[in-house]
Amino acid sequence: MLESVVLPEEALDERMHRGGLAVPHVGDRPRLNKPPLIYWAQSLSAYVCTLGDPRRDAIWMYRLPSTLAAIGSVLVAWRLGLAMAARTRYRWAAWWAAATLAISPMVVWDAHQARADQLLLLCTTLAMWALWLIYDRVRAGERAPLWASVGLWAAIAAGVLTKGPITPMVAGLALASLVISHPARRWWGGLRPMLGLVVLAVSITPWLLAIEGRYGLARYAEIVYDEVVVRSASAKEGHWGPPGYHLVFLAALLWPVSLVTARAAFRAGRRVVARVRQRGRVSIDPATLFLVAWILPPWIVFELVSTKLPHYPLPLYPAVALLTARLVPGLDRLARVRGRAFLLRDPGFWLWCFIGVCLCAAPPLILVAHSASQNAAIPVVLLGISSVPVILWVFLLVRLSRDRGGTGLRPVPVIAGGAICLVSALALLLQFVVPRVVSVSRDVAEADAFASVIDRESPRPVGAVGYHEDSLVFWTRGRLERLGDDAGSAWLHANPDGLLLVEDRFVDRITHPVRSLGAVSGFNYSNGRPVTVHLLELDS
Repeated sequence: MLESVVLPEEALDERMHRGGLAVPHVGDRPRLNKPPLIYWAQSLSAYVCTLGDPRRDAIWMYRLPSTLAAIGSVLVAWRLGLAMAARTRYRWAAWWAAATLAISPMVVWDAHQARADQLLLLCTTLAMWALWLIYDRVRAGERAPLWASVGLWAAIAAGVLTKGPITPMVAGLALASLVISHPARRWWGGLRPMLGLVVLAVSITPWLLAIEGRYGLARYAEIVYDEVVVRSASAKEGHWGPPGYHLVFLAALLWPVSLVTARAAFRAGRRVVARVRQRGRVSIDPATLFLVAWILPPWIVFELVSTKLPHYPLPLYPAVALLTARLVPGLDRLARVRGRAFLLRDPGFWLWCFIGVCLCAAPPLILVAHSASQNAAIPVVLLGISSVPVILWVFLLVRLSRDRGGTGLRPVPVIAGGAICLVSALALLLQFVVPRVVSVSRDVAEADAFASVIDRESPRPVGAVGYHEDSLVFWTRGRLERLGDDAGSAWLHANPDGLLLVEDRFVDRITHPVRSLGAVSGFNYSNGRPVTVHLLELDS
């Protein structure tokens, strides 16, 4: 996209640049299965960082929007928590929720990738913040401010341009639940639906017209149907999971506050059920009702959809963090009453500890295993520093588990200690493990044989069999040809000066005489297995 509008005419390639700013291309293939907002943000980021020269770009420039969106999501969740606490005693919950979201392994991992999920998280959180302001005014019998209505529809429009129906689905299901529980007459005026239609039309129509001019809306409608309806009814790309899949992952992806998430959900659910049974005569905190409406209906949808990936319910994480955070400090008082039996006799607590140990111990163990397989040394100091927080946390658990005067095990220090361990583990993972282990494409690009491929004066053709990661397309400036499992020999025959990248399991299918220029091994996290890529050329 960026190159299509800033490169001179003679430097443009019709195969890769024909989509302009309307349709992103991965190499010569149009990528129509996702809307374009994240690609516009990444193009703008690279344009600013390179001062308009995409030939000077680096991959971090395309990851920057995800990082900024993650920071924005944390700040909006914090501000939403404060807005919910304006009339209550839960102001500290905003800080707990923001911290929980900031160190969530799912948020941290996605914030370091050039993906749309963090932008979707920001759009959805902004939409729900605006919806809360409208709901709060409607409940008080007042008219919602115009800026809140505009903000709601603008955030929904941005969400549609980021990842299609997710943001409107989350906001729509929450709104329907709130209207049922609080059927006030002022809803229509607060939402301003006619204004919403105008905002959505102005935001989305120009892009749809551009799609119509380049590829046709009929073709795009087929892709949308495949991505939304087919993906919901059947597992796509092998990403299947049973109902309850996301609940299982929540224990790890919202750790360590997940220690009390089940208790918070049970307490809130009990109040909501009592209110329904008593037909509204049971009082319930409005913020709790709003958060349950935000979480429960969309979560059921995510669990029923056949295609499942751990990051799908990410737009619901701010609500889960806020609902949980409202309970955490009060647990210390409960712990003082119940003593150590409050946690130490709970099997869920020991499961939570096991999950935490796995999360915190995984990065150093992976680093040790990878270095051993590569015959590389690991600095003992590095491992020592990474193990200090875990050792201190275990010591804290042992220390607090002793019953001293009935105080027993207090949840808040345990959660805080776990958070420190998690931050340390994530820092080790991102700073040392990922650059060494999950770097196959980068290592291929840094091989001596690969230098001729990225030569701007006389680039060498390059094909790939088996290993087709998009990052390889980036390193080849879009020239990578993705080949079928048995197409390597035919491609070498047609491109005798070409460089062929072949995954280890397909090397035996190359029938032409070839010369090896090296091999790169690592971990392909997209499919969860180790991989070795061979660099081959024709043996003259």
